[in-house]
Amino acid sequence: MTRRVDPAGLPLPRKSEHEEQAAVIAWAELQEAAHPDLALLFAVPNMAQAPRNKAARVAVARRLREGMKPGAPDLFLPVARGPYIGCAVEMKHRRVHYTQTKGMRYEETDTTPAQEEFHRRLRAAGHYVAVRHSAEEAQAVFLAYLTDPDSLAPQDGSAP
Repeated sequence: MTRRVDPAGLPLPRKSEHEEQAAVIAWAELQEAAHPDLALLFAVPNMAQAPRNKAARVAVARRLREGMKPGAPDLFLPVARGPYIGCAVEMKHRRVHYTQTKGMRYEETDTTPAQEEFHRRLRAAGHYVAVRHSAEEAQAVFLAYLTDPDSLAPQDGSAP
């Protein structure tokens, strides 16, 4: 898939975090022949944003009763590699801002306190956890995890 780029050659973000995550899942399905363990990659349902109407609040309450956990990462690969027992990726949105004086700049959204705590607990349990802002970044994490887990960045949130 070809990405649009800005004048500096940096990839422009897709419209939403949902589209980035869907692109990771589509990529994983295409890569299953080369990396069969990607067939186990799945998305974790989450609240995404505060419900705005009664029907949405009821749906969120139902999902919470079913076991949805606030702060759980968006994508999870339950496969052990190297020193890790699984790999989780939190997808965050990257916004683009244009100004007359500074041109285009990216603003990356932050993880919530609930996400940070969930990630900390997963790491303590032996999982590799990464926060990424594009499908390509998440794909690179999963590919490195499957092929060379020792090459992954330390668990400080930095990119591999």
